[in-house]
Amino acid sequence: MVRIQRKISDGLEVLQYFTTRDWVFHNTNLLNLWQKMSPKDKQLFNFDFLQIEDLEYMKRVILGARQYCMKEKLETLPRARLHQR
Repeated sequence: MVRIQRKISDGLEVLQYFTTRDWVFHNTNLLNLWQKMSPKDKQLFNFDFLQIEDLEYMKRVILGARQYCMKEKLETLPRARLHQR
């Protein structure tokens, strides 16, 4: 149990910097590019951020944090879910 708590604590420490600040990303170039694209190109290279599903995006962020920040293999996820219950 201590090992699990330590991993959680380490993970929160790693993510604290990024989760406790406000971030502003300017995307002027992206918006300009989108306006200049033809309808066919917009369909082919779809990167309309308004179409992103928030829940699916967050699931991927969490899996990425688990894999790259916590250095845990995704194969251990089913076992971790069982342990959580």
